[in-house]
Amino acid sequence: MELSQFQAELGQGFELPGAQLPIRLTLQEARALSATAVPGQRQAFSLLFAGPAQPALEQGLYSLRKLGESGAEPGELEIFLVPVGADAQGRQYEAIFN
Repeated sequence: MELSQFQAELGQGFELPGAQLPIRLTLQEARALSATAVPGQRQAFSLLFAGPAQPALEQGLYSLRKLGESGAEPGELEIFLVPVGADAQGRQYEAIFN
């Protein structure tokens, strides 16, 4: 996976299949962790997702299903999420790719 793939998905919704209640996360941010890219190496990057206040997700590996546009097949990915914050609007989760 590359940073550019996720930058094109900003604002996109993702669901956690198999959860008792539907849990939807929204990709808020996709940013590089270094200002310079090393030729031949994948650039490290961070993803920030916004989710509901409840239920709170614990740190762990989750299968996320991308919500497709009508008529499109949704994509799925396995991603390690870490809770990094909460406010009146909900909770934030981060994933880091090295």
